[in-house]
Amino acid sequence: MHKNIILGAGGHAKEVLEVLIQNNSDEKVGFFNNTVSSNYRLFEKFEVYCKNDDLKHFDIFYLGIGNIRIRKILSSLALQEGLRWKGVRSKKIQLGSFDTDIHETVDIMDNVSISSSVKINRGTLLNRSVNIHHDVVIGEYCEIAPNAQILGSAQIGNNVFIGAGAIILPKVIVGANAIIGAGAVVTKDVVENMTVVGVPAESIHSD
Repeated sequence: MHKNIILGAGGHAKEVLEVLIQNNSDEKVGFFNNTVSSNYRLFEKFEVYCKNDDLKHFDIFYLGIGNIRIRKILSSLALQEGLRWKGVRSKKIQLGSFDTDIHETVDIMDNVSISSSVKINRGTLLNRSVNIHHDVVIGEYCEIAPNAQILGSAQIGNNVFIGAGAIILPKVIVGANAIIGAGAVVTKDVVENMTVVGVPAESIHSD
């Protein structure tokens, strides 16, 4: 079997594959989809494995899905089988020169910009064209959708979803498990478990 496996076989997994192709590692990659009953091929080239036991034959896994809950489930499954977790890193990124602390499991897709003095924790996904300004802290297992912007000194808790094109203004604190709607402009702190939408962003749900 191949050395590396992408957990997932849908749209985001295909984008992860594109980044691995940039890094000249596509020939050694398989995919994983345990929602089907038999193996199949993606693009008539890449084997998609369907059994959890198949994972034990691989060395390294990448997450090929954006959904926070499923990212947690799949990463836990692969770690239990002894695989090493690596974040996928596009060559088409801008990374600050000073005091950046990005966990090795963070996924950074094409055209992401990250300034200096930024910390990003385990399992987080920065999708295409995300812009992270100085002194930002982002928690574990966040999903930051394409074209979102997080401005200076903002703090993002664990398990936060930030929708496409959303803007988090400077020094705003977003609590754990919050959801920021697409295109929202967040001008004030967001408490844990809250969903906010609109310009300026307002709450539509809080537990």
